[in-house]
Amino acid sequence: ELQRRIPREQIIVAAVHPGAITTELNSKDPVIRTFLVPFSPVMKSIPQGSATSCYVATAPDIKGGEYYADCNIQPSSTHSHNAVIGRKLWEVSEMMVAGK
Repeated sequence: ELQRRIPREQIIVAAVHPGAITTELNSKDPVIRTFLVPFSPVMKSIPQGSATSCYVATAPDIKGGEYYADCNIQPSSTHSHNAVIGRKLWEVSEMMVAGK
């Protein structure tokens, strides 16, 4: 919705998913650590997890309104491209931020 409201010449808006990342934050809690152990072989390191954010922030060929993971455009849900849902989410978010 933000990309619809701002001309692409002024700013590019993209969604970024870093993936599941192994960090100190999720290694301190024994419950979380127990849950994540089976997934540790597929979890990313901190540099790997930050790669897509860095790529989207600096690459000259980024397409606005897209969803990026693993430094590539990935399919997103049909709802994410629905203008009516986007406007409604925007309006509800404005009301929540305003405390209404």
